[in-house]
Amino acid sequence: MPNEQIIYFGDTAHLPYGDKSPGAVAQYSKEIARFLLAKGVKAIVIACNTASAFGYHKVKEVIPEEVPIINVIDPMARFVASQNHLKDIGIIGTKGTINSNIYPTKIAELSSEINIHSIATPLLAPMVEENFANTQVSTLVIQEYIGKISPYINGLILGCTHYPLLKDDIRKVFGSGIEIFDSSEVTAIALKQELESRDLLGNNVDPKYQFYISDYTESFERNAQMFFGHSLHLKELNIWSNQV
Repeated sequence: MPNEQIIYFGDTAHLPYGDKSPGAVAQYSKEIARFLLAKGVKAIVIACNTASAFGYHKVKEVIPEEVPIINVIDPMARFVASQNHLKDIGIIGTKGTINSNIYPTKIAELSSEINIHSIATPLLAPMVEENFANTQVSTLVIQEYIGKISPYINGLILGCTHYPLLKDDIRKVFGSGIEIFDSSEVTAIALKQELESRDLLGNNVDPKYQFYISDYTESFERNAQMFFGHSLHLKELNIWSNQV
């Protein structure tokens, strides 16, 4: 969707969400959604698995029905459940996402044929943040984590939006024997379909991007540029009406 304008808010002041309580994550998510709504957005993507697990339904309570909300878990659950050849799926994610049991629950609602093997991998996101992706360090950590479930799976869900940057590492360690499922890809497809169904797809010739964060750090700016593919300007902004 190259013609869509983007307003992004990254809650760097409260990272990582994976070890926060469900109530705190839900409250942070609601306040971010209110901020985005005040900016006039036409749709909201909760681009975090932990926030999707704990904050999605709370966000829906404060957002008008005419503004679609897409999380990163439901599209992936639907996609995996539709793949008839998959019988054993691994899921890696933060402690919060894995302990919520949301992926096994969502997938089981759609398919009774898939066995789920979940494992919390709390070191992977900070490893990406510290620029250790595609290094000997990341290879060893991935092998230690995923090696525990790799003999039992033929597909792997990357249950954290940092993990796509580790796909090459995972393929290097485990080869082509495991299909890797990237929630960013299926979420983008789900978002496009939702916008098309509501006749909201953008056609901006020169789309504008706004990037806000709750606490500026050089490392986050570096990582944001790595995700986005080119330079960007991060604006620090405190949106919190109260602290949780």
